Amino acid sequence: MERKVTFTGRLGASYPRVRKLLRHDPSQLLRAMDAVDRDGVAVKELSIDLGGLRVHTEITLTVADFDEMMGPLPVSTARLHCRSLDHPHLIPPIEAMVDLYPLSSAETGISVLASYRTRHGTMGAVADLMLVHRALEACLQDSFATMTGNLQSAVRRDQALEV
Repeated sequence: MERKVTFTGRLGASYPRVRKLLRHDPSQLLRAMDAVDRDGVAVKELSIDLGGLRVHTEITLTVADFDEMMGPLPVSTARLHCRSLDHPHLIPPIEAMVDLYPLSSAETGISVLASYRTRHGTMGAVADLMLVHRALEACLQDSFATMTGNLQSAVRRDQALEV
């Protein structure tokens, strides 16, 4: 069964500025999620509470592609892949689409649609319903908040360099 999680937010920077930053280096999204480079692979540590059982894991993050659609409402989209290194039997692979779009001349909207497939048949679906989905949602919410805050800081640094 496929499960989905969505988040939306805003960055206090113009869309052209955010787009320029990410078009030049889409891996900024991974650094914005506090991923560290380990031998050419972006890795992030997660701590997930599964019904009182704390699971620490490392996940790999990759930007599969970065596309731009121009038009009356331009949208930049990055596709991310997340995989657990330590507990792939507990934490399913997650695919995420990160969309960036103008909200006003000074703000950029950001939305994330993350999805994963439950594992292990009916029992896996029940476990997901009771524990895993809420835990993954909380981790993804934390990662989203970190990403938006760090992207905001990266845009400010980029802006300061131009002055």
